[in-house]
Amino acid sequence: MGLAPSRNAARQLVRHKHFTVNGKKKDVPSYILKQGDTITPNPNKSKKKPVNEAIANIKDQALPEWLSFDADSKKGVVQGMPTREDVKLPIEEQLIVELYSR
Repeated sequence: MGLAPSRNAARQLVRHKHFTVNGKKKDVPSYILKQGDTITPNPNKSKKKPVNEAIANIKDQALPEWLSFDADSKKGVVQGMPTREDVKLPIEEQLIVELYSR
């Protein structure tokens, strides 16, 4: 969602329970979000510096079309799931298929 400057920083924010998903605390970075899930700052930690910096960072960034963020209510929503074209990682699917077909 762009709340952190790097993936490692995002993982740390999640591990320290700075954000909630659908109002429930989550501390597992590999948690799989679903369409319609809402991400908000943890009310107990919303005044902390890392959370305020994260929200300030997102105001300057363009979000993918499958995510939305309202800076006034400090709420992010998963509008849909990303397609393969939305993922900007250099992944060669054929190599994965070859590895697991052995």
